Amino acid sequence: MIDRNERQNQQVEKWANDYNARSYLVAATGYGKTHVAIKAIQKCNQRDSNRVIHVVVPTTTLKNAWVKKKTGHVDKHKLKNVEVFVVNTYVKLPRKCDLLIADEAHRYTSEDAHYFPKVIGETVYNWILCLSATLEPRHVQYLETRGIRKVDEVTLEECKANGWVSEFTVVNFGVELDEEDRAKYDKMHKSFNQYFAYFSHDFDLAMNCLKSRDVREARARETEIPVDKLYVMAVQWNRNMRERKSFLYHAHAKMVVAKEIAKIQDRHIICFSESVDFTQRLSEEIGETAVSFHSKNGIKANREALRKFTDRRTRVNCMCTAKAMDEGFDAPDADMGIICSRTSKKLQNIQRIGRLIRAQEGKKAIVINLYVKNSQDEIWLRKASRGMKCLWIDDLDILKRLVESS
Repeated sequence: MIDRNERQNQQVEKWANDYNARSYLVAATGYGKTHVAIKAIQKCNQRDSNRVIHVVVPTTTLKNAWVKKKTGHVDKHKLKNVEVFVVNTYVKLPRKCDLLIADEAHRYTSEDAHYFPKVIGETVYNWILCLSATLEPRHVQYLETRGIRKVDEVTLEECKANGWVSEFTVVNFGVELDEEDRAKYDKMHKSFNQYFAYFSHDFDLAMNCLKSRDVREARARETEIPVDKLYVMAVQWNRNMRERKSFLYHAHAKMVVAKEIAKIQDRHIICFSESVDFTQRLSEEIGETAVSFHSKNGIKANREALRKFTDRRTRVNCMCTAKAMDEGFDAPDADMGIICSRTSKKLQNIQRIGRLIRAQEGKKAIVINLYVKNSQDEIWLRKASRGMKCLWIDDLDILKRLVESS
């Protein structure tokens, strides 16, 4: 087994000496990326403690982990020259520093997130360290074209093998739609494919035709379909895609299974969803042992929900959340995750697993992915699960026995 502290020290030395303090670290959630950042800051301060150091994070939750009095990283490690910013505030300020720490770096490289690229692309800095649990090829390209190279990569499997995270099992559980819901889904799916065919089943082409008249005109020349008709087809395709996605996110069959599993005692559970409405309904269905944490609650209500969930003296053992806890939230006692809906992105899957596997003696976590069998939902999950060791089952009694025995 490898000593984690020594590995982190080596990464910082390589960052500082081999890569001129301009690099990114890819490491699974639970490895200790934040500790690497702190070591990098301390390294920077060895020569001059008056250097300006900015830490940029995508959420308030992540900021609080850095700045909370006494227990936050800034106070705990006496990092007096460090300022921490949430990205949507940071991009509105004059941005110049000696060292820039970009936490959750994948969130800074998406062209869809209109202000995130400004952090890396437009901030004036001498040195930079980007941190992420996983990066897609487009993320890597964005960073490396700016001279920011990979210092190291630590996989989830490596963390597990070295005892840096808790033991865990991933179960993909398929649910069946009832006859009425199956008919609804099949109709949606058929309509989606009907319009998708106008764009050769190419997602990027369909989306670009929706956004750009120039692209529509080029497509019209290729297909001899009128430009205005192509726009109508793109709008309808997009509408059908959203309807199908919403239907899968809110599938009643998932609600039934999630509610049943969440009732199992002696587990500390996080239920993940893409939908605030589903999250709230699931929390209400489970009852007084569950709380919800999502954007519509407000800061005060979410803070109280989090307090109840993390305080083992309460009866609450289940937190239902919509996206809000995908990043920057740690619940060391949480040992079961029920993922009710997802995108196809492997990143999201890894982030959610990471919420549950912080190293704790004797802890064995279980992650349950719910999906609708024979649907786009199954395709998304199989794509997100590539390269991961998973159990695929569809018998609820077997699932219950697995949860109770693990």
